[in-house]
Amino acid sequence: MAPHPDRREIVSVVIAADSDTVWAHVREPAKIRRWFGWHDDGIDDEIRRVFVEDARVMESDELASRGGPVRSLLWRGGDVLTVWPATTPTVAHSVLTVSRRAYESFDVFSGLYDDVDERWIASAQQLRFALELHPGADRRTLRAAGLDAGPPGRRLLDRVGLHGVRGVPVGCHFEACRPDGTMLGGTIWHRTEYQVGLRLHGANEPLLIIDHNPTPLRTSNGRVTAVLSTFGTDDETFAAIGQHWARWWGLRAPAYGTDPPPAPDRARLHRMLHRTRSGVLV
Repeated sequence: MAPHPDRREIVSVVIAADSDTVWAHVREPAKIRRWFGWHDDGIDDEIRRVFVEDARVMESDELASRGGPVRSLLWRGGDVLTVWPATTPTVAHSVLTVSRRAYESFDVFSGLYDDVDERWIASAQQLRFALELHPGADRRTLRAAGLDAGPPGRRLLDRVGLHGVRGVPVGCHFEACRPDGTMLGGTIWHRTEYQVGLRLHGANEPLLIIDHNPTPLRTSNGRVTAVLSTFGTDDETFAAIGQHWARWWGLRAPAYGTDPPPAPDRARLHRMLHRTRSGVLV
């Protein structure tokens, strides 16, 4: 499906699941929890507001000949999430896309970091990961947000042992050594200009998405945010993962989705970004 000239396609993923299953995961709050954003005290209210109260459903039989309808969620801000079947005779697949309104001036905004775009990309990849690797499993998340990316020669990702992921193609294996000497291995799940998704190997097989926002805000070095999605973890295991997470990223305590307090003159911007993690400006 070609995007309309006044729209930008933000992300398109092929998911190894039938379109009814994918659609249920963008309509039912309990299932949306398995992939949307990250978890904090307000996640359930946000899911209800964004996907139940504010989203408008549209259905078309445009691709009925391929095995099912095209179904979309539309928001007042212009964001559109669309699901349609891409089924072969032997395998059920679906395509999920997210598009947004085109920039008023392409020359000015093209190539710039867009927080809303990046959050849509991350959420779409988290949905694909949940359905393909952990179908039916509940998700729990950890988040380290707004970390100083570090100056040249002292980059944060180098200091935490993730310099080895640079240049590794999607689908290929990587190994890294963390500051405490423990080894980390995985596969590159996805990569864009500003973020990379890592399918970590070992118990639980979580997804780690690292986002680098180069825009100066609190620091001229840019900011790094990391979100870890774990699946099917019990309380004891998750607590242990949280303690290790805090040590790894140099946090005072495990972060279960809470940003560090913003500077006073940035409070309004912080509230706006926090409300729009889904990419929906309403």
